[in-house]
Amino acid sequence: FKLEMEAKVRRNFRSSEHDTDVVAAALAANSPSSTAQGFGSGSAAGGNTRTTATALEAMEVNNEELALLARAADELRQAFLDVESLVSVQGERLDDIEAALSRTQFRTHGAQEQLVLATEARRKCQYWWCVLATTMVGLIVVLLFFI
Repeated sequence: FKLEMEAKVRRNFRSSEHDTDVVAAALAANSPSSTAQGFGSGSAAGGNTRTTATALEAMEVNNEELALLARAADELRQAFLDVESLVSVQGERLDDIEAALSRTQFRTHGAQEQLVLATEARRKCQYWWCVLATTMVGLIVVLLFFI
């Protein structure tokens, strides 16, 4: 799109430069000094008037096209600003997501450590319950033999 716009602007500038030359030539042909020199006869003046009017029309068309291009360029600039804003917002959201993932990873690591400690504590508790139960059974057996 940008390349197309640049090419169109270049064409319009070249065209307007040519039209400016035509208008300048037409104005020079219609100037009082050229009339005094004999260039301003009635039929030639009418042709020059048409050439001048045509050149002015062409310049107006080119000016309108340039105005359209300027508006399109402004719209394109605004679109890029909007995209830049959206990218900035998305970057902030990605930063928030990254921070949340980091916190989640830290908490998950802490939870895993707690699970390991709980498993070890349960095993130790089971061991001591087994020792206590074995001791009680042994005491009961000893008491039954001696009583």
